[in-house]
Amino acid sequence: MVLLKVSPSNFEILIGRLHPLVIHLPIGILLLVALFEFLSRKEKYAVLRPAIIKMALWGMISAIFSCVAGYLLSKSGGYEKDLLAWHKWFGIALAVIATAFYIFKKIEKEFKQFGMISSAIFTIMLAVTGHLGGALTHGEDFLTQPFLSILGVAPVKVVRKPITNINEALVYKDIIEPVLEQKCVQCHNSQKQKGNLRMDTAELLLKGGEHGKIIVAGNTNESEIYKRLLLPEEDEHRMPPKGKTQLTEQEVVLLQWWIQSGASMDKKAANLEKDDKVKTILASLQVGAGSQETNETGKEVREFLEEKVPNPATKDIESLTKMNVSVDVLSPKNGWVNINTVNTSGFNDAQIGLLLPLKLQIVWLNLGDSQITGISLKTIGELINLTRLNLENTDISDTGLQNLTNLKNLQYLNLVNTPITNTGLQILKEIKSLKKVYLWQSKVTLVGVEALRKNLPNCEINFGEELIIKNPIVTK
Repeated sequence: MVLLKVSPSNFEILIGRLHPLVIHLPIGILLLVALFEFLSRKEKYAVLRPAIIKMALWGMISAIFSCVAGYLLSKSGGYEKDLLAWHKWFGIALAVIATAFYIFKKIEKEFKQFGMISSAIFTIMLAVTGHLGGALTHGEDFLTQPFLSILGVAPVKVVRKPITNINEALVYKDIIEPVLEQKCVQCHNSQKQKGNLRMDTAELLLKGGEHGKIIVAGNTNESEIYKRLLLPEEDEHRMPPKGKTQLTEQEVVLLQWWIQSGASMDKKAANLEKDDKVKTILASLQVGAGSQETNETGKEVREFLEEKVPNPATKDIESLTKMNVSVDVLSPKNGWVNINTVNTSGFNDAQIGLLLPLKLQIVWLNLGDSQITGISLKTIGELINLTRLNLENTDISDTGLQNLTNLKNLQYLNLVNTPITNTGLQILKEIKSLKKVYLWQSKVTLVGVEALRKNLPNCEINFGEELIIKNPIVTK
């Protein structure tokens, strides 16, 4: 028998998209059925018995409807086939068992211990089917990863060597691919392919998805991946979608530069033409290279203090790495440390105190996408040698910024997509050491930005307006 692939109708799409909503009904109802079946075995809970058959009826109906909705959702594609098949058949088996349970209860011809056995079976089936559904949506390690973390087993992750010479770095492998891994691959991988698009390998990225190629080498205006990055967050075609971690302005610029330069997979940064803005962003990616730069008069301006600090204690580093916080010692010769919580999305105010034993050593701190609030800024204000601070996509406050005025060496501050307003900018003017501030998608206005520029004339303040009004980079 040959099955023709027919695009689902709008009605089928609607029913299919109800699956994540209605799937919770059989889960809750059937778990209650199992609980009542167990309790009603005792005479003092016999009053629960009449309710079991009514709940079993609705559990059966909701399980069948969930199967239908799930099947229609699967027709839209974008899911790993083997995992989808297991999820589908476990779901169907669960609906069959729920139906058998109801029928035998209804005709009152229950075999001995049938109720208990079937209740135990569909409870197990619920757990397995739910796990497979979570794996389809969020990846195969959705449930196992936090469980392994509780046991102290760190997740397997790609270890990338720090960029020590930006000119020798491969543009795709060392600069672009890490961005895609963090911001895009979660929804476009071997287990999950929204729009039939995979981005976990270079070949599949260039191949594109159901709507064709997303990258047109040498032309960002025709590259779907770039066009969707510039759409408003409320737009349904925006990528990443609203609620997901967004690319920073620097990352968007680098992606634009790479595509416009030919989207090569093997060229080095030195081989591609770049403007001053790209050069500045690339320089910030190089470990150690950012320790000094040249001002307008040609005089070197050092990012780090010249004096050495004690090397960080192993126990202080381990207290952070156990939580999957990345701790990189920039150089054992001076003791400087780079802290990054990119793999620890749950990092919050309760854990910020773990940084204090390293308050002399921390020079770079990336808390982007973490759960910290303005409370944590009091602790951050004690990291006296801090030069770079990334707080993008966090819930910090204007008043909390007052604590940063103690950081006399702070030069780079990222406040992208935070609740900071013009009130907070009035506080930042006290930090005279600032050289770059990023305010894209925050609550500040152009009036506040211009006022800060007047108070910090030597600081580059990026409000996002440059990205919006400028045409894509055009290479020769």
